Amino acid sequence: MRNGTANPRTFALVGILAAILFAAIWIIAAHEDPSWTLGTNTLSDMGISDVEVTANLFNYGCVVSGLLLAVFGLGKATCETGANRTGGMLLIAAAMFFVCVGFVTKDVGNGNPHLLVAYLFFLFLVLGIVASTVGDWMEGRGLTASVSSILIVFCLGVSIGSTLAMTEAVVVACALLWTILQGAKLLMSKA
Repeated sequence: MRNGTANPRTFALVGILAAILFAAIWIIAAHEDPSWTLGTNTLSDMGISDVEVTANLFNYGCVVSGLLLAVFGLGKATCETGANRTGGMLLIAAAMFFVCVGFVTKDVGNGNPHLLVAYLFFLFLVLGIVASTVGDWMEGRGLTASVSSILIVFCLGVSIGSTLAMTEAVVVACALLWTILQGAKLLMSKA
């Protein structure tokens, strides 16, 4: 599992922190803006909220959580092998686009720059999760591969008949759970 001299436990803790931090920011920012509604509004609507604390929390939260997620992706890329390493590299790309979501808000230009970085974030995130799921399966890590597969299938199921806003929220929530799962896997790896 280990490659080089990097300590997987440090990266694991950073990944778990990134997931918990963004979950807390999402909850607090949504609570502060009574006009934001789960399933009706996209997460990025918080980034242009009329409630200044919500907008600031969300945008800075994307930047900080994104940077932490990039460090976690670096950990997967350096401490793991095969498809998990690829998943880590894809996660780094996703994280950089997540940082951009905090800077390139929906009110920049006609909104298309934001849509581009948001879609690229989701694209690289999904590719990273799929690659890591394949890697876990190939390495005989049936539990993490199975839970990851269930999260992927759940997200696909929710996307059928749900609003884009609800699908986005479910995918992000599942990605946060996946990050904690992968962090726990790295945390338990041999140092």
